[in-house]
Amino acid sequence: MPVSVGIGILEDQERILLIKRERGCFTGFWGLPGGKVEEMEHFDDTVVREFLEETDLRVKFARLLGVVSEIVYEGDKESHALIFCCKVQLLNNSKTNSSGTKWFTWEELKARKDIIPSDLLFLQHFYFGQAKKYDYLKVISTKSERGYEVKIIP
Repeated sequence: MPVSVGIGILEDQERILLIKRERGCFTGFWGLPGGKVEEMEHFDDTVVREFLEETDLRVKFARLLGVVSEIVYEGDKESHALIFCCKVQLLNNSKTNSSGTKWFTWEELKARKDIIPSDLLFLQHFYFGQAKKYDYLKVISTKSERGYEVKIIP
């Protein structure tokens, strides 16, 4: 059974805010803020809560960009997540004091090797591709000796 996850995309001055993953899949990689949907919680509330917990920023849900069914194979571990990709907006010009956050331009993101590959795919497909309507992707991420490989499943 997949776990439900909400992730948020926050843009400011043509830069996207990412956090450094400290545990779980993709430890040590930069990725979009977000986390598991808690019992009896709506995914949009998850994104707002996770942004505050992970970045100290107060945001509001703007819109759902798309949903991804991602299966991750990492050695002998397998996981499956249903990911709600959302656009969020900053509230009240709040600032983050978290050392685990960093702003990236799209060009910087594409050039780096320490960005969660599936998050990069989500940004490219849902955000920078500016999908005109709600969208759905099926993705498989596999960790190998060369790093993580991400494939879209038709």
